[in-house]
Amino acid sequence: MFKRSLFISVIIHIGAIFLLSLFSFSRKVKTEYISFNVIKTEEYKTPPVKKIPKKKRKRKVVKRKTIPKKILIPEKTEEKIIAANKKNILEVPKDSTEMWYKDIKEYFKSLSPIPTRGNIMDILDFNATEILESSKDSAEKMNEIMKENLDNIVYSREKLESMGIPDSDPAGKMLRDRYSNPVMPIDALIGTGIKLASKLIGKIFKKEEKSAVEILDLTFDEIEVMKIIWKKGKATTLEVYERLPRGSPIRMETLKVLTERLKKKGIINIKKGQYEDTYFPRVSREKIIDYYTLYLAELNSRSNSDLAGYNIENYKKVIREKIRILSIY
Repeated sequence: MFKRSLFISVIIHIGAIFLLSLFSFSRKVKTEYISFNVIKTEEYKTPPVKKIPKKKRKRKVVKRKTIPKKILIPEKTEEKIIAANKKNILEVPKDSTEMWYKDIKEYFKSLSPIPTRGNIMDILDFNATEILESSKDSAEKMNEIMKENLDNIVYSREKLESMGIPDSDPAGKMLRDRYSNPVMPIDALIGTGIKLASKLIGKIFKKEEKSAVEILDLTFDEIEVMKIIWKKGKATTLEVYERLPRGSPIRMETLKVLTERLKKKGIINIKKGQYEDTYFPRVSREKIIDYYTLYLAELNSRSNSDLAGYNIENYKKVIREKIRILSIY
């Protein structure tokens, strides 16, 4: 009896589930007939876009300004300029040789502020001279002409005596000796040639510079460099750099500084090359060791009172370390 009732309840539940699924499916699909053989698909077409007409821009009309015609002003001639500026122009004497030598400087000073343009003829027997617009240019131009024509200004001794100017005038004598003596330019040229020749010969036959004083106290880096040079007898910059111990803080730039310092101390000689330098030892390793040994003995002989304020033990330790490094071949 119990099995029968269980069977009936199961069938009732299955039937209820079937009816519910059928009812829900019928609500989703509204059509009465569904064909599973053919499924029609339609392509999605984008709606047409309405074109917005562009607004036409109105061009701005710019009224052109009327340019007035240039009024041509007739140029002033040199005669009119000179006539308009008579006050600024210095009258030139007819015979310039009548001017005394002492008045020449004041005469050129008076010419410098002329602001006009024109030609002044026969200024101290010179050629035509153009006076420029600015006073500075005028002064420079007159100074150039004065330098080029000093032979016309500096008179001979007889001419000065005839003009009443004493020969003892220092300025006149200096100018006459400098510009009136034809031998001076040749002497100056010969002297310049001798100086250039001596410099050239000195460069060709230049000897190696040697330090007059030997400073035997070396730093630890200098000792490392010198050990390589002592071992090879002579060494280039690259050879020394390649043979430095691993982990050495010495770089190529530092090496060049160290070698220059060793040269100044008189420890090595340097032969300059086109690409790299070559180093030659001047002081032996034994000499450096003897120097430090004597220095250490001197420190040991002194009392602490003689070296008050100095760490004598630290000095001794440093010297012993240098002797130890120098003794390693």
